[in-house]
Amino acid sequence: MTHTLPNDMHSLLEIEIQAVNKIHQLMLQEHQLLITRDLELLQKLTTEKIQLMQEIEQITLSRFALLDLAPDSPQHLIQEKIAHQFNQDANTMKLWDQLQELAKSCKALNQQNGAIIHSSQNALGQLRKLLCGDAAGLTLYGAKGELRESLESRPLSSA
Repeated sequence: MTHTLPNDMHSLLEIEIQAVNKIHQLMLQEHQLLITRDLELLQKLTTEKIQLMQEIEQITLSRFALLDLAPDSPQHLIQEKIAHQFNQDANTMKLWDQLQELAKSCKALNQQNGAIIHSSQNALGQLRKLLCGDAAGLTLYGAKGELRESLESRPLSSA
């Protein structure tokens, strides 16, 4: 991050929300790219996402410094400190709540995208086993359409 971060919580939360909103949008795009398997655009998006995550990390460290907390502080302690310091400032508390909701949404999107990646990895692993003749445990259809637990033929690579 090349610019200096503000040293008041309200402004810092506004900047953090903007950054997390950008990550949220990138994760929505990532979801579509994972479905369409557009690897070229996915690589570009991943690079952008990494840079943005580094920015968010710097903002978060600044927020911890303003709260006089260590970065590995438990969530309940962070919540208590925010509530105690900003209980009279409704606008800052609204920003905090908005940031928390955005973070939850990003977590859910990340889990969805992770499930797509995991599913793709499993499919590729099964395909690799099939092509290499290591089909033990794979459920496959035989030539007559019947289900078979394993493929009892030569690897496709040697056929």
